[in-house]
Amino acid sequence: MPKTSKVLLPHDAYTKALLDEPGHMEALVRDHLPAALKKRIKKDAVPEALDGNFIDRKLRQSQSDRLYRIALKRGGHAYIYVLIEHKSSPDRRIFQQLLRYQLGIWEKYGDQNDKPPLIFPLVIYHGKQPWNIPESLDEMTEDSEALRPYGLQYRYCLLDLGHIPFRKMSSSPTLRAGLVALWGASWLEEGEGKAELAAILRELEGSGLAIRTVEYILHEWPISEEEYQAALVEVNPEQAEETVETIAQIYEKRYMARGLAKGMAQGMAKGKAKGEAGMLGRLLQRQFGSLPPSVYERIGQASSKELDAWLDRAMDASSLDGVFGGESTH
Repeated sequence: MPKTSKVLLPHDAYTKALLDEPGHMEALVRDHLPAALKKRIKKDAVPEALDGNFIDRKLRQSQSDRLYRIALKRGGHAYIYVLIEHKSSPDRRIFQQLLRYQLGIWEKYGDQNDKPPLIFPLVIYHGKQPWNIPESLDEMTEDSEALRPYGLQYRYCLLDLGHIPFRKMSSSPTLRAGLVALWGASWLEEGEGKAELAAILRELEGSGLAIRTVEYILHEWPISEEEYQAALVEVNPEQAEETVETIAQIYEKRYMARGLAKGMAQGMAKGKAKGEAGMLGRLLQRQFGSLPPSVYERIGQASSKELDAWLDRAMDASSLDGVFGGESTH
């Protein structure tokens, strides 16, 4: 399947929207975290999403993360750290990465007495290669029983989307549909995915996540506009008629993104920041209509690095402030 250099930005935005959907983290806790934790969670407690990105900067192209806090029966909280691996194969440095990320959580959310917070890591992986890394660190270190107590005792939970039946991904129909959408981005080849797409559309009918999932699928799956419309007609003919224009807009955005990415690469190779500025201006016009003069002035004065960042944001931003990071554009 063709990919742009920014393929992981849709992954990141979509996975965070998927996890933050009401009821989805509760389902992940119920389905994939240890019974010992579930017994200690306060009745009717809802996981609270917390601010923070703990991933190493150089790995943010291949990982996404989300941190949640949940109340315990005897007071205090446990933290659930979800790391989503977008790479096509497992990274054997996963233990170093998780421990480093959890140290960052400790430093940010530990109490004044430096008591370490209770953190449960959950790794979600949707690559094609089997996840062949042990889930316990002591399985990778000294195997002597006498020395094992002196080693680091550490374990994470794993949800490997490519190697479990769809029904076991989640007890929540909408979360399951979203996880299948992630699976399809890594596993499907041209001509595949029609049955899975129809199942996703059925599960998400009426859900607030439906449009976001459709955008993600049309961006990431090897599926044509016609194939998508055929699946939609099968599931809901009336809705298919209503969404033809929306789908056309998504595809226009998808192909424009690919063309812009190619143009950016060629422009940067030739040192033509002017070309990047022109592409950004045209994209913003298509997204938001007529632009104030201050926007053109800012684009014209921007560095190549700034233009790259704004082009990345422009693909998914809902406003000019979202593109320029809240900087004044008036």
